[in-house]
Amino acid sequence: SDAFGLSQLTSPTVALGQATQGTGGVRPRIYPGGTLAPGSLVFSVRGDRMVGGAPVYGVLSTSEVSVPLFGGPLHAGGPYAIQYLTLASGPLGAPGIGEFERVIPVPPIPAITGATFLTQYVAFDPGASDPSGFVLSGGLRLVGQ
Repeated sequence: SDAFGLSQLTSPTVALGQATQGTGGVRPRIYPGGTLAPGSLVFSVRGDRMVGGAPVYGVLSTSEVSVPLFGGPLHAGGPYAIQYLTLASGPLGAPGIGEFERVIPVPPIPAITGATFLTQYVAFDPGASDPSGFVLSGGLRLVGQ
């Protein structure tokens, strides 16, 4: 589905849940880039449609959960294999303009092939529908290649 950027996927991926609503009614998107495979230096997690300049906290996990968080379901449970903090691009506070890409080098471990991973992120958005001031992306379930 193009609504989640899934037409760009290079590995088996399933979109989980819907993102929560941010400023201007815009919902952030999440999608992978590159290939999630042992030794890959080009795998990445990408996000867009968030407030410009927003702080973003994202995770990559091997544990799937369904826990309410910031008005939506958290799908990537702990413990987290990867955690990252970054800033969305774009003019500060501009709705729907922010985006990021976080490259995650994949260790050369054969067990990654066929393993299931979950990824999701949360971003600051003062106009979020949740009173916390944060939006939650949908989750993604990925399978290592």
